[in-house]
Amino acid sequence: MTSSSPPAAPVLRLGTYKLPAAETALIQTLLRLYAQNTASHWVYASAPPYDALLADGSTAEGQSPTLDRLAPIVLRLARRSENTTHDLLERPIRPDRFQQWLQTIEQKLLAQAARAKRENPTRYRLLRWPPASVLRDDADRIRMATLLSRRFLSVQELVSISRQSENICMDFIHMLQEASLLQTQAEAASNPPDSPSDLPAPRKRFFNLKMIQTIRERLHF
Repeated sequence: MTSSSPPAAPVLRLGTYKLPAAETALIQTLLRLYAQNTASHWVYASAPPYDALLADGSTAEGQSPTLDRLAPIVLRLARRSENTTHDLLERPIRPDRFQQWLQTIEQKLLAQAARAKRENPTRYRLLRWPPASVLRDDADRIRMATLLSRRFLSVQELVSISRQSENICMDFIHMLQEASLLQTQAEAASNPPDSPSDLPAPRKRFFNLKMIQTIRERLHF
């Protein structure tokens, strides 16, 4: 089997909140330059959702705690001499320091996402048996399909039970997803099977009792 390529890094969205137009324009320009010259994953977002937000720390509105609910990471732009109790990115914006800050919070956000995934991994189960074109008479694929047909499994659980590499298991999961053969545990929970009360009642048989009695009389029952 072919090994999978490493997953693409997610695009991260940086927003600004009521910064002066000149600073907003500078931030947009720097993000475009970083994307062209480095492996930056940041883009400018003019509206939520945000992964990080820059606010004006020199104003009362910019220091409002309500802004902290708009993004996982909120930083205030201010001069070091200005009194602020929040995390600070010092004015004036310096390209090297701004880039370093982006790289730092990118690693922080990715670590948070990885931790959340470990704590609550996605689990999959087969909806129906894969066709021969997917299994290709491969004993490893058949074994993995059998395991996924029995119960919900995360990628790591499938790796452990099947004793296949993580790349092979992820490739197989991705293949099944593309063929619409998998259901996640979250999807199953949000769409439970019909309960007995929800199922249509079986059709009752109605008999003409008078006709049955007539037949019995003729046959001398």
